[in-house]
Amino acid sequence: MPRTHDTVFRVTILFLDFASNKKRFALVDEHNILKSVSVDDHADENLLLPTLQKLIEGKDVTHIACVTGPGGFTSLRVGVALANALSFGMKIPIAGVHLSDLYGATKTEQDFLWLHSTRKTMVFVRGFGSWEKIWSEPTLISLEDLNTKIEKKTIVVGELISEHQEALKENAHFVDSSFDSVLPRILSQLSFANTTLLPWYGREA
Repeated sequence: MPRTHDTVFRVTILFLDFASNKKRFALVDEHNILKSVSVDDHADENLLLPTLQKLIEGKDVTHIACVTGPGGFTSLRVGVALANALSFGMKIPIAGVHLSDLYGATKTEQDFLWLHSTRKTMVFVRGFGSWEKIWSEPTLISLEDLNTKIEKKTIVVGELISEHQEALKENAHFVDSSFDSVLPRILSQLSFANTTLLPWYGREA
């Protein structure tokens, strides 16, 4: 994060997440989530800006961070486009972050998997610890193939629909997780720049 020699530079990051099940905006500094508001999945796009304006009213936003994927085609497109437009209009730097990086930072256990539901019989998987040797990057895989590769009581974080949890219940140990506790730290470590973000779909849209 940038600093000046004679003043303390206060960082306020506007965070946009349109990839998770609960879409939201948040204001984050280097240590805390200052404010946060959920966005209804079915809300009219015209309501996004008023919600956002109310959140940042009176705040000096210095950076923008946006979850670039994975997620629904329309949600990601809207979220990333909005983040890019705000960065351009406010003339402040922007950075993207993958959902697996956020969830991956939440666990102290050495070996676990991040999973994210996508199509009916498909999930994204990324391995941490010893699992990184198999899935070092987010990878699209069928539930059937995943079940043949994981072991009983494999620790799993992320977001799965109930049908996918049921299909994996014999081998996966699902851990309730939120990345809120690590969000300030992860965002403050991103490399912000005057650039344009692209959505990460991980598959054909």
